[in-house]
Amino acid sequence: MESLLPLLNVCDFGSDLAVIKHVIHKLYQLAGSEFSNTPIDFKLNFLNMREKEQIHQRYSHSYVLTSFAYQGLFSIINSDQYEEKEYILVAILNCLSHYILCDKIKRSPIPTKFLNIKNNAVSFIDYILYSNKDQSSEYVMKFLKYLCLNVDDKTEFRAIVSHAILSVMLHLLNQDVAIFIGWLLDLVDDTNINNRIFALEMLGIILGSNFTTNRQRRIT
Repeated sequence: MESLLPLLNVCDFGSDLAVIKHVIHKLYQLAGSEFSNTPIDFKLNFLNMREKEQIHQRYSHSYVLTSFAYQGLFSIINSDQYEEKEYILVAILNCLSHYILCDKIKRSPIPTKFLNIKNNAVSFIDYILYSNKDQSSEYVMKFLKYLCLNVDDKTEFRAIVSHAILSVMLHLLNQDVAIFIGWLLDLVDDTNINNRIFALEMLGIILGSNFTTNRQRRIT
């Protein structure tokens, strides 16, 4: 991994988007390594840490692997080697949707380790918006629509996804927040009853969360 991340900044995988998508998928799989409830610090760069012994004493092996994976994904997003930045961002978001939706879990309650993986994925998307909101906000907003339409109809799943969406919404551009809320209002009249229920739940959470105040705090 120590040799991989620097290469992600300089390597040109060529024009074959399938190759880039394959690399993204492998990093996405590695990003699910950390099961503990320790939040990932996306600004922490293990490559700049000189004392390897201190790293292993302070951080678990799975934490380091997860951090490397997210650093790798972030390097690909920000690399100047690729013109298809939108495609890359969408591909990464599509991968992370599996963690947020917990779609591999077929029972309730959802095991804690998968909730922690979900939290790391949500925090990473927040970090993407924090780092480059102007270019990523619209695509993340569309990603939130995808989550709404694909959430499991079980109560617990809807609850964790709705709060994940709310967390990400705090970082969107104002116009994208407005578009998303307008879309939710339209979804209330959808022919699919699960979509209607989730839209109503999502709107209720937004109204009851002091959303505007929390957004202002994030901005300031």
